[in-house]
Amino acid sequence: MVDKLNKLFSGITVIIIFWGLFWLLNGLDKFYNGTNQPNLAVTKGVVMAPESESEILYKMHPMEPVGWFGVNRDAKMIGYFERLGIHKNVALGSLYSIAVLEVLIGLGFLYSLFAGERRHDIVRLTFKISMGIFFHFQQYFFGGHLNRLVDQ
Repeated sequence: MVDKLNKLFSGITVIIIFWGLFWLLNGLDKFYNGTNQPNLAVTKGVVMAPESESEILYKMHPMEPVGWFGVNRDAKMIGYFERLGIHKNVALGSLYSIAVLEVLIGLGFLYSLFAGERRHDIVRLTFKISMGIFFHFQQYFFGGHLNRLVDQ
């Protein structure tokens, strides 16, 4: 049984499937935003009436993201770019450009499983592009740009 599975799914095939699904799902994730809604089951704080010690005028509830993935990537990117002094349209353009690129990389990896003789060329190309994205963001977040956020 194990020998049969090893012959059916080689190590490189499993790695290609992993990277294909990683990039595809990571890219698609950016298109499914959650919405922020108050969690009415939890009270974060209260505003008391000035004349009374027991009368509550207002209850403050924390906001929680609700949706498929529970994260509103639009709001996170807009907030991050605003701290850098960059307009929200640039933030959203960057977010969705990277998302499309990630989806294409994922599809490239998965397509390579059916590409026959061109399989290794396609895997090498998509892997190089994916590493370019990793190195770009590594430099961006751990380079000089992070210092600008800390100094504010």
